Amino acid sequence: MNKPVSTEETIELRIPSRAGSEKIAMAAAAVVAKDMGLPKERVDDLTTALAEAVLNAMEHGNSMNEKLQVIVTFSITTDRLLVSITDQGQGFLPPEQTPSMQAKVAGDAPARGWGWFLMEQLVDRVEVVAAPSGGTSVRLVVIMEGKNTHE
Repeated sequence: MNKPVSTEETIELRIPSRAGSEKIAMAAAAVVAKDMGLPKERVDDLTTALAEAVLNAMEHGNSMNEKLQVIVTFSITTDRLLVSITDQGQGFLPPEQTPSMQAKVAGDAPARGWGWFLMEQLVDRVEVVAAPSGGTSVRLVVIMEGKNTHE
C-alpha cells in the first residue's frame, strides 16, 4: 500500500468473540498503519485503542458469545484511517463521563472502566453509531499528520 490511495480501500476482518482474538485485529491494524506510513508511536496507539474497542464489542456487545462475531473494517484513504468495530449483539453505550482516578485508587469505584477514556486519548476521534444490522459500531479515526480530512 505505501503509495497514494486515490480512492478508499477497505479491508474487513470477522473474528469470534473469544478472548485473545483481539490480537488478530491488532496485528492487522499494525500492518495497515505501518503501510500507510504512520510512525511507530501512532501504530502503537492505534493497536491499543483497537484492542479496547474489540474487547468492548466482545464483552458488552456480544456477551462473549463465540457464535457472534466482531467485524473490524479498515477504510484507508490518503488522509485518514477509519477503523470500524461492530458487534452483532445488543450493542452498548459509551460511558457518559470520564472515570475518576482518585475514586478508583481509593477503591470507591470499580478498577475497570478506563477503556473508553483510553481510546479517546490514543486516536484522533472516537465515534459510536448504531450498526445497520443491529448492535453497535465504534469508529476509531486516525488522521494522517499534515493532511486535511474530507470528513
